[in-house]
Amino acid sequence: MEYKEREKTSLSWRIPAGMFLMSSAALMYEVSLSRLLAIQIWHHYAFLIISGAMLGYGT
Repeated sequence: MEYKEREKTSLSWRIPAGMFLMSSAALMYEVSLSRLLAIQIWHHYAFLIISGAMLGYGT
């Protein structure tokens, strides 16, 4: 009985940690793409393109 309770406790922090890492990676990806495209093309087009792509990715 004690083992199952300990297993539940050890798994309970892994799910939020995984969600945090995934959302941080997606945010870092969005920022790096917008910086890269801002260098190559005009910055307002880069933000428009990346925002639209991330909106589609999230839906």
